Amino acid sequence: MAISALTLTVILGSSLAWAGFDATRKRLTGVLDPMPLVVWLMVGQLVPFGIWMAVDGAPLPGPDYLAPAAATVALNVVANVAFLTAVQKSPLSVTIPLLSLTPVFSAVVGVVLLGESPTLQQTVGLVAIVLGALGLQAPEGEGPLALLRAWRREPGAPWMALVAVLWSASAVLDKAATAASTESVHGFVLCAGIALSLLVWLGARKRLGELKAIRRAPGLWVAATACGTAALALQLVAFQWTLVSLVEAIKRAVGMTMALVIGRLAFDERIPPRRIVAVGVMIVGGALLVGA
Repeated sequence: MAISALTLTVILGSSLAWAGFDATRKRLTGVLDPMPLVVWLMVGQLVPFGIWMAVDGAPLPGPDYLAPAAATVALNVVANVAFLTAVQKSPLSVTIPLLSLTPVFSAVVGVVLLGESPTLQQTVGLVAIVLGALGLQAPEGEGPLALLRAWRREPGAPWMALVAVLWSASAVLDKAATAASTESVHGFVLCAGIALSLLVWLGARKRLGELKAIRRAPGLWVAATACGTAALALQLVAFQWTLVSLVEAIKRAVGMTMALVIGRLAFDERIPPRRIVAVGVMIVGGALLVGA
């Protein structure tokens, strides 16, 4: 399945929005604990998805929707809390590289659940992006194997590894759920299901009062909500147009390359030749995906 120019544009838009979402919710972990923060991030997205659903005039989904929707809500509840726990416990530079593995996991799950099989060229491109991403984020002066040593030391690494597996599976289930409904309906249901599940959990433990802490960063919450809504909405659209694993691969390549570019332009960070080579490998991998 080739990637059209329109599909690529949607994937790139989603990728940039995810990068913004990652940055803003990382900042918010200094204001709220992971679970109340996820509640606020999901609640914030209900309004735009609700408006989209109303404008669409989307009908209620049928029975085929229930199983994949319930499964992806459950996986996302755990994954969102695990992500915020990971970035709270360890630096982004160590934990985020683990998400480079999601395209591989998504490809495997996609074959099992949806029968989505990348072509040989797409598989080579996907592997190139994963290897390039890992090389890009290896500690300076060391090879990608240094990441393995860093992951063994960091308490947030196991949490982010769990996130990679859960998001890979949930992405495939999101595609199945959206196919049985619409992007607007599934986006609303997904956010509502995650928020409601965590509200019940917080209420059972008498921790609802922790939600008040969001008042210390309303502007940052609005920014995170906007990024999260755009990221999820565009991703759900892209899933219907191409393979989940290809969307995940391009998303990771764009996100990691943008982090390098922003570091250079905004913070005058030096870019060693090794990282330029890694970006080149990811670009080649992306070209193989798009040109297949």
